[in-house]
This record gives sequence, structure tokens and C-alpha cells, in this order.
Amino acid sequence: MQVGLSTASFYPLIYNEQAVEEIGRLGIRDCEIFLSTYSEYTREFGEELYRRVRHWGLRVHNVHTLSTQFEPQLFARVPRQRADALGFFRRVLAIGQRLGAENYVFHGPANLKRTPVIHYNYPFLGERIGELCDVAAGYGMAVAWENVHWCQFCRPEFAAHILEVCDHPGLKFTLDIKQAMQAGCDPLQFIPAMGKRLNNVHLCDFEADGTLRLPGEGGFDFGCLKAALDGAGYKGPLLVEVYASNYQDYAQLGRSVQRMREIFCPGD
Repeated sequence: MQVGLSTASFYPLIYNEQAVEEIGRLGIRDCEIFLSTYSEYTREFGEELYRRVRHWGLRVHNVHTLSTQFEPQLFARVPRQRADALGFFRRVLAIGQRLGAENYVFHGPANLKRTPVIHYNYPFLGERIGELCDVAAGYGMAVAWENVHWCQFCRPEFAAHILEVCDHPGLKFTLDIKQAMQAGCDPLQFIPAMGKRLNNVHLCDFEADGTLRLPGEGGFDFGCLKAALDGAGYKGPLLVEVYASNYQDYAQLGRSVQRMREIFCPGD
């Protein structure tokens, strides 16, 4: 396993290119890039990130986006909407390819209305995600669908349903600890549901009342998480992804990453 940090943890305090610099200064070498606006979905910005990533010797495992900007439209039934969204999707994939990323971390359709979870149109979702996986494969990347409490993939059983209608080898999964908790689920329940397709983990901690903390500063049992991941044969990245309100300074972030290294990569 490789423990690192997502630039999302610096959002909205500083820009992505500055976040890369801070990750490097903290001595962290594994990371995820969270692209947060349209001006960052360009070849020029990707080259700027590439120069900084290369300077610090970082390994970029994933690219991630502010998904509400175009991801819902990837499932639009209006061809023009979907074509525009695919254009942004391809731009981000091109940046990910340049950075050497393995995954595009994907939120997918959102549950924007305050309605209970319904029976989704899984054949439609499967067809569309298969097409997106085809596109991503052209850039040497997988689509790692993340559990998100306000999106359609909010509960473990969604993974089984989507795999019934899409067995594309480029469909992978991201486990997000805080999002599972916010959906009222045990994060460990997602591991068997995702199975061998799990290839990315977002780390966060929380108290019993749901208050989010840096990993190692709350009540979540990361020892149990490690045992569950070991049992599943997981060997991929574990990236601290928290909100800016969860820490006081960047050194605190660095200490959290180090605590996670001691749990998940003892002896390294």
C-alpha cells in the first residue's frame, strides 16, 4: 500500500499548483490531484502541474474533479449536453495521462432532489459507464467510481447492481471513509461489495457524532480497516482526503499522513 495526500485537502485555501508544492515540502510522495474548475481542465494547466509534480518526484495515482461541473451531464439524454460533458472528461483524462495517473475518480449521477433512494435505471447507467470506461482506457486510465453520500452510489449494494450490467475491466471503485459514514453505512461494508475492483481509498476520521477529523484524530478504527483491506488483498493507494476545516496547519496534515503510514506501511 502507498499512503499519501489529495490536493483536495487544501481546497479552497490555495490553488492546485500550490498544493502540489506543499505536498512536496511535507515529504509526501504519493498524491491525488483534485481539479476544481474549468480553467484547470486544460493542456496548459496540466503541463504546469506536470512540471511541479516532476520537480518534487511525486507519484500521482488519481485525478479527481469537482464533479457537479460536468459529470451529471455525462448521463444526459440530450446529445449536445453529453457531448460537451465528454469534452471536459477527455481534457481531464489527458491531464491524468500526462501525470501518470491510474484512475479518474468518479462521483457519477447525483441525487439532487431530497427524495429517498429509488430503483435506478441500472441498464442505462451500465451502458453509459461502460462507454466512459472505453474513453478512459484510451488514455490508459480506469474509472474508479466513488461512494458519495449525496450521489447514486451511496450504499454498498450499488456496486453489485452496477457490476451486473457493466463488467468492463476499466470499471474500478474508490472507497471514501467519510462519505460512507455520512451515508449511514459502515465503511468496511463497502470492501467486499467492491471486491477486487477496489483500487483507491480516501482516508478521513470522524467522531461518534459525525464530526470529521484528520485520520488518527477521531474514533474510526484504522487497524480494522487495514485488516479488512489485507483480507481483500488490497495493495493500492490510501490517500488522506479531508476538508480545510479539519486541521489548523499543513504540518498537522503531514503528521496525519505519517500516522497512517505507520498503520498501513509499517517498516517502510
